[in-house]
Amino acid sequence: LLKMFPGDFRIGLGYAGCLVEQREWQALRELLVKLQEIPHSRLQAVEMELIACALLAQERKDGALAARLATLGKEHHLQSDQWIKVAAFYRRMQNYEQAQVIYRGLTKRDPSWTLPWLMMAETLVLQGNLSDAETVGRHVISLNSSLEKGHLVLAKTLYRLDRKQEAADVLGRDHGSGKGSRGWRRMARFYEQAAQ
Repeated sequence: LLKMFPGDFRIGLGYAGCLVEQREWQALRELLVKLQEIPHSRLQAVEMELIACALLAQERKDGALAARLATLGKEHHLQSDQWIKVAAFYRRMQNYEQAQVIYRGLTKRDPSWTLPWLMMAETLVLQGNLSDAETVGRHVISLNSSLEKGHLVLAKTLYRLDRKQEAADVLGRDHGSGKGSRGWRRMARFYEQAAQ
């Protein structure tokens, strides 16, 4: 497609996303150089910056990545899904506080959007802040009772709080999602065995 439509930024951006997923870092470097020469919108520029951030993260250039993320947040009006990506990069660098700032801002912007609440709960677990992780995890489930990942995060939190039976109970109930995935059933068995 790139050869057929060499000046189409959207196709190039989509291809860049594929290269990230396939971990084709050298091809991505070359493509990013080409994409800078093609006219594009501000929104597309942000997406290209986020893809460049993925490259920096892969290269473990945390200083350069942090600087780029800070600039990105200041110079562009990011959409909520883009903020989620920025927070994921902060989490990858283990800058949990900065990730939490983003999640809190997103939950204030849209209190009913489950994803930032879920990511906040996961990050609280990573930080070892299990009491708050439990509170946020329960809130995630109150927002979307059939969200498997919400139940898994809450169960993991309860397990780490040495409340193994509660962890097993969280995964043992039918939450409107049927029997759940194979991973869900495996985790439920694990917590049930641990509680005995």
